[in-house]
Amino acid sequence: LHPWREPALAIRFEMWHVGLRMMERHPLVGVGPNNIYATYPLYIPPGRKMIRGYHDHLHDNAIQFGAERGLPCLAAWVWMMGALGWHALRIRRRLKSLPQARWIPEAVFAGWLAFLVEGLFEFNFGTSPVLMVFLFLISTPFVVENLERSSEKSRGAMA
Repeated sequence: LHPWREPALAIRFEMWHVGLRMMERHPLVGVGPNNIYATYPLYIPPGRKMIRGYHDHLHDNAIQFGAERGLPCLAAWVWMMGALGWHALRIRRRLKSLPQARWIPEAVFAGWLAFLVEGLFEFNFGTSPVLMVFLFLISTPFVVENLERSSEKSRGAMA
């Protein structure tokens, strides 16, 4: 009921407000890559003290990209994430010769969705292990699609 009294919530609200102010002042290019920490204090509202804590990133993927690199980068990231989810579902629907592999794009879609939800509360693109798992996971439906094409070509050659 009182999020500003809870330190973990209060600092996230502060970060999100600061990130939105950064986007408002620098919509095209943001404050620059890796400049959140250096510029953070400049965007604290007048009369307020900065909450003590970790300020290297803004604990939200969308706000981080928009504040750090600008709204065009944010739009490109939103498009890319949407395209990855859409392609996972598209590949699942098209698997005809490998129906036993449909679970792979389904699992990828679930992982993609979990990554997006977690990204509302943490900058998970800034964590290398999470990013490596995501990149591996999101590539697997394309491998399955390629395997199916190869399977269909070899069947066509045999016929």
